[in-house]
Amino acid sequence: MTLIVETGSASSTAESYAAVADADLYFSNRNNAAWPLLTTPAKEAALRLATDYMGAAYRQKWKGRRVSTTQALDWPRVGVVLDDFNSSQNTFGFGYYGIIQVPFNTIPTQLVNACCEFALRASAGDLAADLDRETTMETVGSVSIAYRPGAPEHIRYRSLDLLLKPFLLAGGSMIVRA
Repeated sequence: MTLIVETGSASSTAESYAAVADADLYFSNRNNAAWPLLTTPAKEAALRLATDYMGAAYRQKWKGRRVSTTQALDWPRVGVVLDDFNSSQNTFGFGYYGIIQVPFNTIPTQLVNACCEFALRASAGDLAADLDRETTMETVGSVSIAYRPGAPEHIRYRSLDLLLKPFLLAGGSMIVRA
């Protein structure tokens, strides 16, 4: 089945924020060797999984609100104010009195790029694997591993956390993976 990409139209059938061509270009520009090895169906599946993960991880954390009650994905959104820009840096051409808003009919490049990065990770394994109990001490032969009390049981995607930070409510960052 062909991947249906959200372009800012608030589609009721969209499945991904990024097209395979977007991801191909993104990873080509970064000399990534793993992505080109995937088949097109595998890339499409990974992009769907990435978008699903972004929705689950951020649904209550995105700034603004959905454009339509019938749109399939969390974006596009209205009322997303970017705090780290001033009016002289307004690359969107949309905003007033020094307030910069993401246009309600676009998907920001950072979201597309994050979708690509999550897709690469999804192609290698589950983005939100089930959690097991926390390991406090494990010994195999002469090697022992102990974790700090309170240490998280998941991987934190710090680079993606930083990429998406402008689009999140205060305190809304911290992407994690089990």
